Parts: sequence; C-alpha cells; structure tokens
Amino acid sequence: MNPFSTNNNVATLSEKKLIARVCSKFGASASLPSPYGAGDDCALIKAKSLQDNVCATSDAVILGRHFAETDSPFLAGEKLIKRNVSDIASMGARPFSALASSICSPNISLDWLDAFSEGMGSACERYAIKIIGGDFASVKDDFFSTHLTLLGQTTLSPLLRTGAKEGDIICTTGVLGASFESGHHLTFQPRLEQGVFFAESGLITSCIDLSDGLGADLRNLLPDGMCAELLEADIPLREFDGKKASIRGAFCDGEDYELLFTFSSKSNFDKFAKEYFAKFGEPIFRIGEIKKAKSSEEENALILISNSKRQKIDFVGFDHYIS
Repeated sequence: MNPFSTNNNVATLSEKKLIARVCSKFGASASLPSPYGAGDDCALIKAKSLQDNVCATSDAVILGRHFAETDSPFLAGEKLIKRNVSDIASMGARPFSALASSICSPNISLDWLDAFSEGMGSACERYAIKIIGGDFASVKDDFFSTHLTLLGQTTLSPLLRTGAKEGDIICTTGVLGASFESGHHLTFQPRLEQGVFFAESGLITSCIDLSDGLGADLRNLLPDGMCAELLEADIPLREFDGKKASIRGAFCDGEDYELLFTFSSKSNFDKFAKEYFAKFGEPIFRIGEIKKAKSSEEENALILISNSKRQKIDFVGFDHYIS
C-alpha cells in the first residue's frame, strides 16, 4: 500500500478529526475516558502503588529507516509498539500506558494511516497497553514518523545494564543477524515474559534489549577493566530462505529485539537453562563470558575466539550518526 496519496490524504481532515479517526483505529487500547485517556491537556495515571518501580522508554519508527514504503503499514504500526515493549522487557517490567506522536506530510494516505493505526492498536491489545494521548504535527515533503513513549511497571527489582561481574556468563534469547533481509524486523515478538522470568529469578546480573547489534549492545554491559570473550561457534545466526546471517551481521545489523544478558557465575546455569526451556519451549544461547581484560587495548572490548585464535572485534554495531 502506497503511504502517499494526492487526494484521500491527511490534508483533507482537520487535526481534531484526524486524531479522532486515528483513535478509532486503536480499538480497545484507546478506550479509557478523559482524563485517564486522550482528551485533556494531560492524561492522568492512577498509580497502583508508590512502592512499585515505574519505567519509561521512548522510541520511534520512521518511514525509510525502520520500514519501507513497500512494507505492510499494519506491521509497521505493530513494530512501533513492539520495539518499545522490548525495552520494557529488558527491565523485567510490564507495559501499561503509552503516548504516541506523529509527524507526517499532508499527502499521507488516510487508508495507509488507518492500517498503521490498526497495527498499533492490535499490538497494544496484545500487551495490555492503553494509548492515553499524543499529538500530530505536519511537515513538508514525503515524510512519516511516529514516536511512542511507553510506561511500564514492576514490583520486582528491575533488570539493569550495570551489575555484570568477572566470570558471569553471556547469553541471548534468540538468533541474530539479517533482521531486515529476513523480515524479522517487522515480525519479531518482544521477549516480555522472558524478561519477567529473568527478574523473578534474581540470577540475572545485567540485561539489555538487542536493538543495535551485538557489537554495540554488549559493550554497554561490560564493567570497567573487563572484556567479553565470545565463542564464534556458539553465536546463534538467523537462517531464512536457504540463507544464513554472517557473524558480522550478528554484530552489526541490529533490530534483533532479543534480550542480551549476563548470568551470575555463582549460580547453576544448567538448571536455569532447563527451567527456561520448560517454560518457553526455546533454548537460551550461551555465547561467552565476562573476563578481566589482558591489556588496556582489551578493556571494554569484544574478543572473538575461533579455532583457538583470539581476535579483537572492531565492529561497533548500529549508530544513528556513523555511516
């Protein structure tokens, strides 16, 4: 479906009517009455408990970067919700409320926008999220993006990026690489229940959402003076259409939306892995360990071990400002 139209487009509606149309496509996820839903200057949120941890994240989807004109607008709308849910999952929390703000050119097709909004609503219903407000803004030329702010909540101690120690085991919840080429970047399912399971276990020392590639995200878990030793043979690579992602793809492609985490070296990993498999029907992939750097050059570095050879990896993963 073409995102752009010369006649049946957003320019044919007032902002108020446009917002009403989009909200009608969100379904039950936009059912809260004002002021607890959209309709006032701010939405009110009733806190379940002042003891709970509330976490907040914000991420966007941009036409031409996170999805293509030829992609399903429904799946693009789902992706906006799911990539934010993935961040909440990495903290071991559950999402509950969201604010969505769109920036689009006047020639965005209303039919296309309907499908995008329906995708958002479908994903929100799946993860028990209420859309409680947002905004629309116009921009020239062919352009569309929607930004989401998502709130989550947990009574558990949240999973953090900090906390990994020497000897901790490095793991991921799924296969990596070639996300765009395989279509995984649109069809992935965030590891929400897995994140809660990790938080409940009390055995996870650090955790992060794998959105920028192993090369970028793993470095965020490394303590000062440490490195990550990774066994090339143990890094799970995505297979699709008779193809297989490369090791470089696992480090650089991004948009895997798996959880990358470290497991306490003082605990029984095999027992934990069996419990995980029994609950989710999928394995945990153990890919390496946190080790003390052997030199200053190895500090905060990724070391790939292949055929007994030790190589420092220079790929840094995805970065918005590095081509």
